[in-house]
Amino acid sequence: TTLCGYFGWCHEPEPDVGMLLSSAEFLARVGAFDEAEEAVDRALDREPDHAHGLLVKGYLAEATNRLDLALESYGRALHFIDDDALRVDIRLSVIDLYRRKESYSEVETRLDWFETEFGVTPRSLRLRGVAALDQKHYEDARRHFESALAKAGDDLECHALIAQAHIGTGRLADARDQLEQAGVDTSAWSVWQRLARAHMESGEKGAAHSALARYVELDRSARRWISQDVFWQQHRDDAELKELIQ
Repeated sequence: TTLCGYFGWCHEPEPDVGMLLSSAEFLARVGAFDEAEEAVDRALDREPDHAHGLLVKGYLAEATNRLDLALESYGRALHFIDDDALRVDIRLSVIDLYRRKESYSEVETRLDWFETEFGVTPRSLRLRGVAALDQKHYEDARRHFESALAKAGDDLECHALIAQAHIGTGRLADARDQLEQAGVDTSAWSVWQRLARAHMESGEKGAAHSALARYVELDRSARRWISQDVFWQQHRDDAELKELIQ
C-alpha cells in the first residue's frame, strides 16, 4: 500500500482546459447550459485568453439570449484566432447578434464593411435577408435569399427563409412550393424554427404549433430557446405553446 493510498491523500487530477471545454460543449448539446457555463468558466479562469474557450462562452451566451455577453466573448476571441476562415465566420456571427438586438443600422454598416473586405457570400446575403424579414420588408428579404440561394446552390435554410418571406406577403402557395423544395420532412431544425414563426405571424396557430413540435423534437435546446425568444414571449399565454415548452 502506498502512502498516498494509506493516508487518503490522493485526489483525482483537475481536468485540463481541453477536457473542460469538451465537457462544456457536450453539456450544451444536451441543453445543460448552466453546467456547461460552469465548465467553460473554470477553463477561462485558467486561461482567460483561450480562443476556443471564449468562443464556447460566446455560444452559450448566445444560446441563452445574453447577447451583450456573446458580443463581448466573440469580440475577445477574434484577437486570438489565427484561422482566417473562422475569423470570417465569427464576424458574421457578431453581425447576426446585432440583428437580434434589433440594431439594424449597425447590421447594415457592418455588412457593407464585411462585403467590401471579404466579398458577398451566401451567409452575408442571408443576414441581409433575415434583417429585412425582421422588419417585415418581405420583398427585399426574398430578393436577398434568392441571391444567397443562387450563390450557395441548393440550401435548405434559404428555401425555408424564402417560404417565410412568401408567407409574410400572403403567398402561401409559393411558400409551400419552397418548402417542398427544401423537403417538408427535413431534419434541419432551423427550417421548422423559421416556419413556426412564419405561420404564427400569419395567424396560422395550428400550423405554427405543428412546426414548433417538430423543432422541439429535433433540437434539445429548443424549449429553452422558445421560452427566452422575444417573439415567442409575446405569445406566452398560448396554451398549446405552454404545453410544448414544459
